[in-house]
Amino acid sequence: MNSKALGILAVVTGIVVLLAIWATRSPSIPTSPEATGTPTSTGPKPADAPGSTGSLFPTLAARANDVSQIVVKSNTSEVVLSRADKPGSTGWLVHSKSDYPADANKVRDAVVSLTELVITDHKTQRAENYAYLGVTDPESKDSPARSVTLKDTGGQSLAAAVIGNTVPSAGAQRGETKTSVYIRRASEVQAFQAEGRVDARASFDPDPLSWLDRDVISIDSPRIKSVTLTHADGTRLKIEKENKEAKDFTVRDLPAGRELKYAGAASPIAGALSRINLDDVMPIEKAADGATPTGSAEYVTFDGLVVTIDTSTRGGTGWAAFAARYEELDAEPVPSNQPPPDAGASADKQSKADEARKEADALNRKLNPWAFALPDFKLKQFQSTMDELLKPTDAPKSDAQPTPPGFPPGTRIQPEK
Repeated sequence: MNSKALGILAVVTGIVVLLAIWATRSPSIPTSPEATGTPTSTGPKPADAPGSTGSLFPTLAARANDVSQIVVKSNTSEVVLSRADKPGSTGWLVHSKSDYPADANKVRDAVVSLTELVITDHKTQRAENYAYLGVTDPESKDSPARSVTLKDTGGQSLAAAVIGNTVPSAGAQRGETKTSVYIRRASEVQAFQAEGRVDARASFDPDPLSWLDRDVISIDSPRIKSVTLTHADGTRLKIEKENKEAKDFTVRDLPAGRELKYAGAASPIAGALSRINLDDVMPIEKAADGATPTGSAEYVTFDGLVVTIDTSTRGGTGWAAFAARYEELDAEPVPSNQPPPDAGASADKQSKADEARKEADALNRKLNPWAFALPDFKLKQFQSTMDELLKPTDAPKSDAQPTPPGFPPGTRIQPEK
């Protein structure tokens, strides 16, 4: 066979092989309307709809300030947040927590997490593959997905998605923080991988507690003049400072012959009002139903602010209710060798009193309607007892000479003269 015939045979053989491959391979995109997203009278949007590249929600950034409601659902829980529309209210409220204020920073970061999502890959259009990405409908059994809907004041959806699993993001530059998630836009079959600066899945937690503004009250120890703790059995413990410059608190009515464990033993009680964060919250009327009182605490500051805390247990959880008021303090005596306060000092004192009154009013508006579940260690500080501040009865006196090692108790060694 000559070379020309061999060349023709090679070409024919190549064509046959290519035709065989083309005929036997599976198409890269399914051809059924349900799989491709080809629109039907009730079907989903096509996979090549606007927004199939670039930003996942192209119009959301421009309308982020129009978001007035957020709904997050999983197969076990749901949370609804709304922008406050009550007289005198601002910010966001958590409906399933009796409209308690939400953490405004968390709400803002959650909305931003969706505005920043950029599509990096088209994953699948097949519903049977959704489980691998975690983007099955949240109503489905064992689905890990979270459905998120953002609406404006008129109820129009600004963005809606099913957020699946978080995935590692490769290629981030040094110093950058990027997170990828598998995600579907609501009513679409196409699942994407999208990347953003903030983890969108973590941002939309379906647990209502995760959205609460956890800051309750914070009054630092240097402001505290006195604390009075009243226990359930009626016994009391009072600590106080003579002035702001005093280092430690004096514990009143120490039992005869007893001593504090150390000079600053009462300081943790005075610091208990600093940085209190809630574990849960409910209307105070509801919390009082079936509750068992466990005591109360009264904190007085050097500028006249008085904060009272009533503690109780309900359903095995410790709760606290707060109230505030202004109480004019007794004027400190002026030493005979010093001139009386001038007009400027009096004006400054009055200004501080006015600030304390305003602070009390603001605290009451924030705290009065609610009871707060607090961490156990905080509740324990409000219920501290005298005995907890004292050395054990068998402890040696502070001025007693310690027993030398190896000698019987009470042995004293006389120094050589």
